[in-house]
Amino acid sequence: TVTTGVLAAGATVETTINIATGYRLLRIQTDVQARVRLYTTAAARTADAGRAIGTDPVGNHGLVFEYVTTATLLTADLSPTVDGASMESPASTAIPISITNTGAGSVGSITVTLTYIWTE
Repeated sequence: TVTTGVLAAGATVETTINIATGYRLLRIQTDVQARVRLYTTAAARTADAGRAIGTDPVGNHGLVFEYVTTATLLTADLSPTVDGASMESPASTAIPISITNTGAGSVGSITVTLTYIWTE
């Protein structure tokens, strides 16, 4: 679980979530609607920061997972599951994550909870 500071509508925070160097995502949950992206490296997260929702990443982008929750769908069981890993050198359990407040007119913190299996 990771909780952001207060975010204005449309604002994004780039941080990390401590899970595992290798993982299999099973479920995502947010407490309010948000866009959540996980990456292999912090550099990949930074390079992808300006990509709009609905636009596919290109090249060796390092994006592992992207999900947009809505006000009526804050939890999703992932099927198929998503495998990811830290590609930092050295590998780290602090996985780069980007969280965007997609609530129109909403201001507040966002809590993201990932259910996962440690694979490495």
